[in-house]
Amino acid sequence: YGAGKVLLAEEFAARNGIDLRQSYFYSDGYEDLPMLERVGHPVAVNPDRRLRRLAKRRGWPIERW
Repeated sequence: YGAGKVLLAEEFAARNGIDLRQSYFYSDGYEDLPMLERVGHPVAVNPDRRLRRLAKRRGWPIERW
């Protein structure tokens, strides 16, 4: 959860030779901000109000599914 996702993702990426700057992360909630900021391609999907506002400010894609 939150920053814990980043730690686990970084460990997984290091073990598997994955560059997180080239990776995508999809989320609907502001609580995933640390992970969205860690990857090179953050995407807000059906975002809550806070995440939608932030994604617009940062120019991140916003998807509605």
